Amino acid sequence: MGDSSLAKLRRALTRFPPDRYPVKSASLHRQIAHELAIEGKLGEAEVSLRTALELYRHDLPTERGETLNALGAVLRDRGRPGEAARVFTEAIELLQREPNPARAGAAHFNLGLVQREQGDIGAAEAAFHRAVNSFDAEEHPAELGAALRELGGLLLVAGREEEALPYLQRSAELAAAGGDRAGLGASANLTGLAQLALGDGPAATEAFAESTSAHPLGLRPEAHAMAKANLALACESTGEAHRARQLAHQTLSIAEASPPVVEQARSILERLGPGYDLHLLLDTEAEEAWPGVLRDEVRHWARTGPPVIGELASAWLAGMVERDATSVERSEALFAAVLELPPEDFDAIATAITTSLGSLPPDQAARFRSRAGRAAARFHIPQMRRLETAFELESP
Repeated sequence: MGDSSLAKLRRALTRFPPDRYPVKSASLHRQIAHELAIEGKLGEAEVSLRTALELYRHDLPTERGETLNALGAVLRDRGRPGEAARVFTEAIELLQREPNPARAGAAHFNLGLVQREQGDIGAAEAAFHRAVNSFDAEEHPAELGAALRELGGLLLVAGREEEALPYLQRSAELAAAGGDRAGLGASANLTGLAQLALGDGPAATEAFAESTSAHPLGLRPEAHAMAKANLALACESTGEAHRARQLAHQTLSIAEASPPVVEQARSILERLGPGYDLHLLLDTEAEEAWPGVLRDEVRHWARTGPPVIGELASAWLAGMVERDATSVERSEALFAAVLELPPEDFDAIATAITTSLGSLPPDQAARFRSRAGRAAARFHIPQMRRLETAFELESP
């Protein structure tokens, strides 16, 4: 196994004694500190950064300023915000001499984070404004987007939604243009909150849907759950009770959902009352939207496990009996969704549906198998055979 980056840097440090190569040694200490911070060794990272500061001469303001900025970040992560604020302020004083304003912008941004944590909202707002004004959209789009997001988020929490909204929308635009899906998800979620607070439910629904998509369940489940709960809230505000109830149920099946998110989803369900609304939701959606609706739903089914998955399957079949005219198309959309699932989840849903079929009158069960068999025939032969076997369907 090859050496780690940290081991290589430490070995390089032995070749540049600080008494002969102070600047090179200081640079290596900064790089070592970066690697240590990634590994969570913040105490050692702080020592390395302070060593670098001792080695950098005072006629190197840029190097000292950037080292101070890194030190402030470590101190903040170590729970010493007062020290961090002082270090960031010192970094700004040095970096402001630079012709490149982005260097000082990074320190302004970090200072704003600390000041917000300390409750000094006015100072944090000023720091974030300075950071925004320091970053060029062409040269530093990610940094500008992050600064806009923090500024907008701060204003949103302060109840200044109208001021916050344009900053958050611009942050989302920059994240989308740069392919930053995590940044897009965060900015779109905050944008939706601002729009919801301003009474624009449809726009909020669109923003939360974008946030949910940008935070894939398998990659960022906690953020996905938060965006989905907010989407449910927006749908409730626009009178889309069926969709809101479905989204709230899906949120509750995400194990990583935070306690406030779980509480929000439960509150929505309490206000809307009980009821299984998947078919009612499909009734309100265009047919081409059904696969997307069901894709999220079958993932929810798979997460619930028995006996809930059996209850959901029974409710699905009951709705199918009542909607014979569209049962083939609904089955096709369901099959398209379950075919994307891992094998164990596919099998769990197939088992739940075939088991529930046993509770239907024989003529209704036969009718479902016949109509679902027609739906399965619309897929490629290997998929069709898999569906016919798993769901015990009749070939058309």
